[in-house]
Order: sequence, then structure tokens, then C-alpha cells
Amino acid sequence: VGFITQRSGVQLPPALLKINSLYSIIFVFTVYVLYSISYTKIYIGFTLDLEARLSAHNAEKGKGYTHSFRPWKVIYSEQFNTKSEAQKREQQLKSAKGRAFIWDLVKSFSKT
Repeated sequence: VGFITQRSGVQLPPALLKINSLYSIIFVFTVYVLYSISYTKIYIGFTLDLEARLSAHNAEKGKGYTHSFRPWKVIYSEQFNTKSEAQKREQQLKSAKGRAFIWDLVKSFSKT
């Protein structure tokens, strides 16, 4: 049994939720970086369910930026307890310094 989010209506598996000692639910937000090897493109985002989000980015059906540059691989991710922390980190990664950090990751990813 999972929980349905208000934002997307998507049912979340219990593994994505942490329950603290007071039994309140804490959502785990993941900031992620995708890389398209075929097109040498990056994509930065955040989600509650990285596996489902990656599947959506790589799905045959769909439109938008990520649809045009499939397939995508996750090359970096970080987890946060609040949406605001995740959004802040996402914006940091989208800055010039953040993108430089990501392209350094791409270089190291490409060597493996």
C-alpha cells in the first residue's frame, strides 16, 4: 500500500517514505541529473520517485525536452527531506557553477 500525492496523483510505494519515531510521514525528494550519451545533453530535476521519473523521461510516449534526447541515464542524485531544500539544490545545479560540476561528472562518467 502506498500514498497518493496531491501534486501528481501518483501512488508512492512505502519504500519512498521515511517514518520517524513520532509516526509522521516524511517524503524523500531526490534531485537528479540525467545524461544522454547519444546527444551529449544533461537534464536536472527533482522528484519523489526517481525510478518512475526516469522511466517517464525514457518512455516512448511523451513530448518535451527529454523526449527528444532519449535514452537518459542517471549520473548523479541527492536526497532531501523537504521540497524547498530539493528545489534550492536543483537551482544551484542549474547555475553556471553547478553545470560546471555536472560536466565534470559527465567527463568522469564517460571515462568508465
